[in-house]
Amino acid sequence: MSMDLHGNVWRFRIMKDGIPYTKLFEGTEKKAKEAHEAFKVDVKRGNVGTNENMKFNELCQLVTDQYVKVNCKYSTVEFYKNTYNTHLLPFFGDKKLSSIKPLHIQQFVTHLSELDLAPSTVSNNLSCLKKTFEMAVKWELIIKNPCMYVDRPQKRKYQNRGQLMTVDEMKKLLEIYENLSTKPSHMHKCAFYIALGCGLRNSEIRALTLDDIDFENNIIRVNKQFGKYTEKGKVVEGYITTKSESSIRDIYAPDFVIAAIKNYISTLDCIPLSKQLFWSARTNKPVGRQCLSTFFTNILKNNNLPVIDFHDLRHLHATLLASKGVNMKSLSNRMGHSKLETTNIYMQPINEVDKQVAKVLDNTIVDIKNNNFLSS
Repeated sequence: MSMDLHGNVWRFRIMKDGIPYTKLFEGTEKKAKEAHEAFKVDVKRGNVGTNENMKFNELCQLVTDQYVKVNCKYSTVEFYKNTYNTHLLPFFGDKKLSSIKPLHIQQFVTHLSELDLAPSTVSNNLSCLKKTFEMAVKWELIIKNPCMYVDRPQKRKYQNRGQLMTVDEMKKLLEIYENLSTKPSHMHKCAFYIALGCGLRNSEIRALTLDDIDFENNIIRVNKQFGKYTEKGKVVEGYITTKSESSIRDIYAPDFVIAAIKNYISTLDCIPLSKQLFWSARTNKPVGRQCLSTFFTNILKNNNLPVIDFHDLRHLHATLLASKGVNMKSLSNRMGHSKLETTNIYMQPINEVDKQVAKVLDNTIVDIKNNNFLSS
């Protein structure tokens, strides 16, 4: 039996039947001695020991069953599952929780970096690991989170990330979409203009209904997204909550976006009872995520344009507005970002500022078409 002080944390060690039991404790020496005696009694009675020697893979299963599946969206459940199976379990596996130190976490980060994974991927793995140990602390399985003092990888500076397309390429892309005339292409033209003109995510666009569009005031209301979730043990697709609270927003749409929506609606033979705009008459279901993305990718490939993701239209939206001097607070509000501290401070209903932002974008698109685009 031993009771050692490391920094401001006491470590208790007790042997029983050849098995070591360990517990960490924070407090004064007097309190530590009392806790040590209580720990000895509990070990002898068999009341403790399992938690202190719990293995990492057991913790992952516990976190999955008691936290992730209970509190998280389907996409988050899949994220934890994939992260555990792909990286965390192969590295930590059956290590005891009490044996995992900050050094081991740092070695894990180094290991991932050596696999030439993107810093964002490494950071996501570390976030998952940190949350896993946070739950262990909350459930009093361990005293401290070993991820607390681990350095995250520095983000790479991608060259030309802001310039996804040149002005000439943007003009060419706009002309291509302007000239789309087949009936099925009207839906894709509408989605393209909403993404470029309002900065909506793919999942937010596919969730739009007629009730979300205020044609009189040029307002698009974003209050949900379309995605996967579990229902009675099965994975289904439908309306889910937005990515974050700040993603719930009203956006003043440029005139060219409202015109594209009206034109698309006029081509529809019918609108489903759900009033969902992006609906497949062929499958009698909402269009899938890949539907918009694949069409957009094919347009780019067939016209020798840089192949970017459909989601990058959202970045183009931000880049075009920033190039015209739109302030970051208005832009962050419009994009529905949650990570900027100033975003929530300036969250407010549609106002004259956002109308001006939409007007800037209307003029910018016209300038690009007419070869008059100049950044501020």
